[in-house]
Amino acid sequence: MYNLRSRLPKALCRADAIAWMIRNQFGHRNLHPLDRVELGEKLEPYEKQAAEERSRANLRRDSESPERSESDLSGNEDDSEVEVDEGEERGKTVERVARKAGVGREYYRQYRYLKGGGMGDLIDLIRAKEMSMDRTTASAV
Repeated sequence: MYNLRSRLPKALCRADAIAWMIRNQFGHRNLHPLDRVELGEKLEPYEKQAAEERSRANLRRDSESPERSESDLSGNEDDSEVEVDEGEERGKTVERVARKAGVGREYYRQYRYLKGGGMGDLIDLIRAKEMSMDRTTASAV
């Protein structure tokens, strides 16, 4: 019998456990690339949350750093928040998820385009290997 508790660190929350299970599914050799992308879509919110937590931890670490610049010491601190372009952060998350899923970023993007456009019949053609992703996307545009 497989003992899941022995494989997981004790400090994981539910979201970490779900993300871990999804990432383990990528290890199956017989997954179709479309199945990999669908798993990647399920993993994306967890990856985005992890990226936000890393960003907050880095900001905290930088603010607690003993090395301060001369402008900080002179009292010319800029208290404005740093704005992060959401599209840029989302792009990084999509690239990270596509890499973990074992598909290219463009393949991942094309699948999302087809799925978001309600073109499930074209996705079925790809799954049946009657058309390639590139050809299907080109015909959908």
